[in-house]
Amino acid sequence: MKRIWAFLFVLSFIVSMKAQNATLELYADNAMSNQSAANYGKFLFLVADKLDKIMLYDLEKKEPIYTLDLSRSNIIENSSTSHCNQCCFGKAKFSKKDDFPLLYISQRSPRKTEGAYLDVLRIITYKSDKKKIDSFNVQRVQRIHFPVMTDTNCLGNPNAVIDVKRKKLYTYSRNNNSKAGNFLKAVVSSYKLPSLFTKGKVLENVFLTDADLLNQSYYDFSLLNAQGGFCRKGVIYFVQGYPSDEPELNYVYFRGIDLKKASERMKIDLQKEGFCYEPEGCWYWKGHVWVSTAAGCIYKFSGEKYIKN
Repeated sequence: MKRIWAFLFVLSFIVSMKAQNATLELYADNAMSNQSAANYGKFLFLVADKLDKIMLYDLEKKEPIYTLDLSRSNIIENSSTSHCNQCCFGKAKFSKKDDFPLLYISQRSPRKTEGAYLDVLRIITYKSDKKKIDSFNVQRVQRIHFPVMTDTNCLGNPNAVIDVKRKKLYTYSRNNNSKAGNFLKAVVSSYKLPSLFTKGKVLENVFLTDADLLNQSYYDFSLLNAQGGFCRKGVIYFVQGYPSDEPELNYVYFRGIDLKKASERMKIDLQKEGFCYEPEGCWYWKGHVWVSTAAGCIYKFSGEKYIKN
């Protein structure tokens, strides 16, 4: 019995030390002010509000590569809906010769009679004589329309993440109807990821309906001010909130939702960890969680407290 208790003590000590070894540190401060971010290996794409700009950033060298100005382009029809609150990469490429797969950017609903949507962008790269990417452009090749929000589907302000292995599209969203009993409560929905091509032709618009929903799970916490996130090994990780002078809005969380168990895996108060900034983008790279801020900083979250590999 003494040996068992000794073993349990050592085990709890190791777990405690691993938690204590969790660190949160500033990695770089020279990125662009952004609303969301997604990486493909060492390449990070930071997306600005209204899709005004997209920056390509080298995470290994800690330096910007190129900033694409889209403020005068016609890639979007209504800038007020293009908050670009979340973005992520899929697996499929528009062309096998492309350097990057398709980039999915979550947008708001244009009006109450319409659902929110995803802008799907092709990234077209240009290279120097040394075959290094030195600039790029984008082309919107598809728009995926979500169903109109109801008190049941709760598809208000949906942020999309993609499980590339299972070819599934997940959203974490909420009910924006202030008169409903589940006002602002979190909901995770899943769909089969729509294909870009049908019979060899580009399917420019996809209109999802409630019948396309594969599954939904409901949670008893508010999803107000949810920010960017990613899907990894059956868990959706995302950041939420910002520092505020209003007590009810003064929170910054890092959350994890287990898709298989349909339960909240973690909720970390980042302000208690010393992170008192507005998080925007959130992604996974080299065994760590990374977060970009509105001020253009990049933070590295290390340790099993944030993610299990």
